[in-house]
Amino acid sequence: MCTGTCHGSHVYVPVGEENLARGLKFLIPTHRPLAIIDLETTGIPNALKDKMWRGYENFNPQIIEVAVSLLMPDDRVPSKVTTRVYAAEGYFNDWRAQKALEMTGLSYKEDAPPASQVGEALRRWMKKHECTDVIAFNDRFERFYLNAEPYDFQNYTWLDLRAVSQELLEPVGAIPTNPKFLGLNMISAWVHGHSHGKYGAWKGLSHGAAEDVRVTLEVCTYLRHIQQNGFNSWP
Repeated sequence: MCTGTCHGSHVYVPVGEENLARGLKFLIPTHRPLAIIDLETTGIPNALKDKMWRGYENFNPQIIEVAVSLLMPDDRVPSKVTTRVYAAEGYFNDWRAQKALEMTGLSYKEDAPPASQVGEALRRWMKKHECTDVIAFNDRFERFYLNAEPYDFQNYTWLDLRAVSQELLEPVGAIPTNPKFLGLNMISAWVHGHSHGKYGAWKGLSHGAAEDVRVTLEVCTYLRHIQQNGFNSWP
């Protein structure tokens, strides 16, 4: 006999008010608009690597695409923005960028708006929608770029959806405990009803910023519901 919701061998205990009172570290805001954001770049910056990769000294990857969607407290998504960002052609020709470019399918775009213009437009968008909270999956990556000039997102409140996922889903066995790498594809697979054991490497995502934001938004909405009301609350 299980208490909570039984799925196979796992018992999913509701994460409602009683469990929130125990002090979750990462809470998705429920009463204000949220900016769900994702970036595509020409690679991973050295500062975010565990160790320097051979041949990657002085590697300086650039943002080449940004997508953001506005998630309201009632789950509406009234605004979505996707834009390319200009980077010189040399960044696309760098052999160290090829893996990232193969994943995104993006190529050099001469008429893409410059970073300064994109940064200003994003800040206007945030102000227009009275939004001060930014959510990304593995926000360390997005913060590295967007908290710097010309984007200047350092005054917004950031939340890492990967940390939220781990805190809510690991204790109930929905995802592996302390996985080497917890990807958005794994969380999305679980939300769609697949077991992480079979679908841990599920390839249901294309790797563009707009699609990644769509899936991040979907996962965020789901986690916000169970955070408030428990696993039984999702339709």
